Amino acid sequence: ATADAGAAGRIRDILAEAGHRVIEAATENSAREQLTPDVDLLLVDAGLSPGVLELVKDARSPHTWRQVIVWSPALDSETTISAVRSGACDYLHLPKHLKELAERVDRAVAASRSDKCRDERLSRLADACEQLRETKDAMSNQVDVLCGDLASAYTNIKDQLSLVEMMTEFRTLIGQELDVEQMLRTSLEYMLEKIG
Repeated sequence: ATADAGAAGRIRDILAEAGHRVIEAATENSAREQLTPDVDLLLVDAGLSPGVLELVKDARSPHTWRQVIVWSPALDSETTISAVRSGACDYLHLPKHLKELAERVDRAVAASRSDKCRDERLSRLADACEQLRETKDAMSNQVDVLCGDLASAYTNIKDQLSLVEMMTEFRTLIGQELDVEQMLRTSLEYMLEKIG
């Protein structure tokens, strides 16, 4: 982002030759509008506007992986310190560091992409942890339900076994008395036959 068309042209040519895709912005508002998630690096002219260092903070606030390089045609230690405190990863004195521009941009873009990949992995890991937590909670609830079902089933089985035990005991007692019953039946048949 720079209002200096000549500097913007030189910077664009150097970066395009190094294989970078360059989006130009002549104002701070234009730069803000073009800060999409696929922008890895912001190269900002320190003289673009009085509040340009807020642009540095704002460019990094939603995406901490994004790198910002601030440049100026005049070397100013106070601006350099302020830029770094605002979140800039580098400060260039252009045109003095023009030969180093592509190399320093390459380093910053590599760091940005590395940080972006790390953030995406962390985000996926956090999502996986959340899913695992939800699954654990669901399984814990299912285990609680199963424990309740098992306790209920145990109570039912215990009641049924008690009933079976009582019926078996009754059958055993009846089985012992069957001979007496046969004797009574035979006796009654005989008596009825005789009585008529």
